[in-house]
Amino acid sequence: MRSIDLLTMAATIYGEARGTSQVDREDIAHVILNRFKDGPDWMKSQRGDGIPDFTIEAVCRDPWQFSCWNMNDPNYPKLKRLMKTPLKALENERFLECLEAALRAFNGRGQKRVGKSLHYHAKSMNFPSAWGTPVEPYRDNGFHLFYEGIK
Repeated sequence: MRSIDLLTMAATIYGEARGTSQVDREDIAHVILNRFKDGPDWMKSQRGDGIPDFTIEAVCRDPWQFSCWNMNDPNYPKLKRLMKTPLKALENERFLECLEAALRAFNGRGQKRVGKSLHYHAKSMNFPSAWGTPVEPYRDNGFHLFYEGIK
């Protein structure tokens, strides 16, 4: 794994769940890893974006995969700053917690909690209609709902 993959994964967790529990952050890390293991559909290239295909970075940053990387998301400028100055990011306690969650997921901690989930959304949101027909969540961890499949 490239160091940029780990950094991008931690930044994604930061953008998606920095205000939640460490368990929730690990659950999101496992969704990222599940997408990576699931194959190339999660790593489609956008020509000229400079992100190598078939990497964790592509899973996180390719368009419309994780809302925190969408240019119109309020988290996007924060993530750009984190990625621009990664050593400074290590001074951020929340970012370090997200980095720890990513490392724990890479080591297999908590995998059984989310199973093969490839999708999740905040409990405060309705099931995203763009995903298709609502299905029963695989896991409710108090912050997010996780789904193994979508109809």
